[in-house]
Amino acid sequence: MDMSDLGNLIFHIWNKMKDMVSYTTVILDPNTANPKQLLSDDMTSVRHGERHKLPKNPERIEMHPCVLSSGGFNSGTHSWAVEVKNNTFWDLGILQESVQRKEQILTGYWEICHFDGKYMAVSPPRRSKVLSVKKLERIRVHLDWNKGKLSF
Repeated sequence: MDMSDLGNLIFHIWNKMKDMVSYTTVILDPNTANPKQLLSDDMTSVRHGERHKLPKNPERIEMHPCVLSSGGFNSGTHSWAVEVKNNTFWDLGILQESVQRKEQILTGYWEICHFDGKYMAVSPPRRSKVLSVKKLERIRVHLDWNKGKLSF
């Protein structure tokens, strides 16, 4: 087998696999958004802003500047990408559904963030860990629910 055959084989494998992979946009849930989180009109992005008046509801996260996706997971393997680009402060993570949303969240979440010029991994009740990475623009999140593994 010469190198051109290998290239063709790789192309054919990729061509067959592309039909097996689906791409779905993550839609954010405005009912969970902290009052300082401003969602885009298409609900696919968020930015921090001035506190605004929102209806009280049990889903809303009150004490942390975050918003959840409109769909959750209870099995399977899931991946998605988030663009953080040139933002000076951001958090990206997942949250257990059972977390109490009206109080300080001390356990049940895993995240990476950019704060004070540092990238950190956070998983309370453990301490934050500073990550030694270069400038991040896009982060892929991979969750294997069945194996209990999360990677960024």
